Amino acid sequence: MRQAVTSNETSSSSYVVSILQTDGVEPAGSSAANRYANLNITYALAEERGQKPAQNARRKIETQVRNSLSDFLLRLKAKCRVEVFVTDLTPETIRLLSSLIDRQGSQADLKRAVDATYKQAGRQKTDVELLYYALQPFFDTPLSQSTPLLVLWTRLLGSEGFYRIVA
Repeated sequence: MRQAVTSNETSSSSYVVSILQTDGVEPAGSSAANRYANLNITYALAEERGQKPAQNARRKIETQVRNSLSDFLLRLKAKCRVEVFVTDLTPETIRLLSSLIDRQGSQADLKRAVDATYKQAGRQKTDVELLYYALQPFFDTPLSQSTPLLVLWTRLLGSEGFYRIVA
C-alpha cells in the first residue's frame, strides 16, 4: 500500500489533511480492488488542538467511507477518480452546500455557495470554512474527463455515514 500524506495549516489552528490511498481492501487484481484505486480521502476536520486524526481513527474513517460508498463506486468506470471530503457537518448542511455548488462553476461561484451555507451553519462555521479550503483547488481548472468526482461525506452518523455527490 502506498500513501502520500499532505497537510495544510489554516488560520484557526485547524487543518486539512489529504491521504491518497492507492490500493483497496480486496486482493490485488480483483474488480473490488480496482474501484478503490482512484479514491482519495481528504479530511476537512476541526480536531482538538489542531492535531490530525490518529492513525486508528483515519483507518476507521477510511473503512466507513469505503463501506458506505461501495455500491456507488461499483457503478463508476474503472478510471473515474473520486475525491471524498470527510467533514463533521450535519447532513442538512451537506445537502444545502451540495445543492448550491455548481461543479462547472468558478472559485467565485464556490465562494458564493459557501457564503450562503456559512450564514445558516450556526456552530458549524469552522467546518464549512475548512471544507471550502479543501474544495478550492478543484475549482481552479475547467472540467475535463480527468477531473475527479467530488463527494461530501460526514462522519456524524457513525458507521453508515452520509454523503452527497457534488454534480
